[in-house]
Amino acid sequence: MKKLLCLFFAVLIAAGLCACAKNDEPFDAEKAYARIISEVRFEDELRDMTDYAAFVFGDAAEGAEVRMLNADDKYEDAVIMFILKDASDAGRAEEAIRAYISERKTEASRYNPEEVTKLEKAVIYTNDIYVFCVISNDASTASKILGQ
Repeated sequence: MKKLLCLFFAVLIAAGLCACAKNDEPFDAEKAYARIISEVRFEDELRDMTDYAAFVFGDAAEGAEVRMLNADDKYEDAVIMFILKDASDAGRAEEAIRAYISERKTEASRYNPEEVTKLEKAVIYTNDIYVFCVISNDASTASKILGQ
């Protein structure tokens, strides 16, 4: 009986230690954004297109900040990050991103069909007031960084 009780407590302590070791850090969007830029493989160097993003996504969410990096015109690679005023606007931001991707797929199908697959595998991730979109052939790395 003592052995069973000792085994039970050993398992209980081990489970407690595993729970303590679990990483419960809050999502750090700035860190994720920096990691995406530095760790995800893109076909070409990304350019800051934030001014263009304001034009493309201007009506998506009132008062949102939108950052956008794009490769040159030959590739569809991009990183888009919405910083919303309110998490309730996340659905509208995601919808705007999906509309952007749909439009880009239409264009790519005419001029650069190889890029369509990349657009179809775009990673879209939402965490509270942050909405990310990563378009790259290296979508798995982006997913890992974003915790998907």
